Amino acid sequence: MNNTPKITWEYLAGFFDGEGCIHFLKRPYGKYCIVQITQGWQNEENSNIIHLIYEFLLKNDIRANLRSYRYNSGWRVIVSSTRGCRLYLEKMLPYLIVKRQKAIDFLEFMNITRDTRIDPKMRREIIELRAQNLSITKIAKIVGVNFTTVKYNLIKYSDYQSLHHRKRKYNKDNPLLSAPLLECL
Repeated sequence: MNNTPKITWEYLAGFFDGEGCIHFLKRPYGKYCIVQITQGWQNEENSNIIHLIYEFLLKNDIRANLRSYRYNSGWRVIVSSTRGCRLYLEKMLPYLIVKRQKAIDFLEFMNITRDTRIDPKMRREIIELRAQNLSITKIAKIVGVNFTTVKYNLIKYSDYQSLHHRKRKYNKDNPLLSAPLLECL
């Protein structure tokens, strides 16, 4: 007789109510989320469930990570992408009981505008800061928007190049820096 449960969104919601957690926070440069299920076990039979949940999430196009913890005494399934967390919780929401309000709060939090449109004055400031060779993360902190908004506006409204490409200018005064890489070897 096979006692392996069939994983469904209803089953997953029940398991999540008991063994899951939701972490979310907003920083000046972006929003972060983690939705995870952790399970310790007493014997090998219990460890199979968490692997089935992990496979179920992957089959439903939710990128997850499976990690052991506490010296292999248990497993943790972690979803950390915004899209994955949102999809994961939206699918379970109708069946959640204990963590229902936390899931609703999370979904509302993630719906706080992720609008990448900003006023032209701020866009000019972003482009000027980038011209000073500041990183996107530093620009986001200075301007007060998230990383994605800065990068989107740089790509759309300027000749965006990563800083790594900008620093590869040859120096005519130093023969080692001005020679192509193959000639130096």
